[in-house]
Amino acid sequence: MSVNFISSFIYILIVGFLFIYVFKIIYDFLYGENHEKQKKKLHKYFKDEQIKSIEIIEHHPRNRTLFLIKTNKYSKQMTLKPGYRIEKGNNKETKGSRWF
Repeated sequence: MSVNFISSFIYILIVGFLFIYVFKIIYDFLYGENHEKQKKKLHKYFKDEQIKSIEIIEHHPRNRTLFLIKTNKYSKQMTLKPGYRIEKGNNKETKGSRWF
C-alpha cells in the first residue's frame, strides 16, 4: 500500500509541476509579459552597446509594447510582441541630441 501511495504522490507532483509551468508560459503569451523580462530581452539584444535608459512609450498587453532605448550613440524605438519577440520592421533610430 505504501508503494502505491508513493508512486501516485510522485506522479501527482510531476504532473502538477508540468501543468503549472505550461500555464505560466501560456499566461505570459496571452496576457502580456513581465516588464523585467522584457528589459532583460532588450539588454540581451543590445549586448554590444551600453544602454543609458529604457522607457515604455506604449503598452498594449496582448498586442505589443513600444520602448524607447537610449544608448551613448543614439536613441531607438523598439517594439516587443508577445513571447518576447522583437519586431524587426517598425524600429526607428534617432541620432543626435533630440531624445537626450
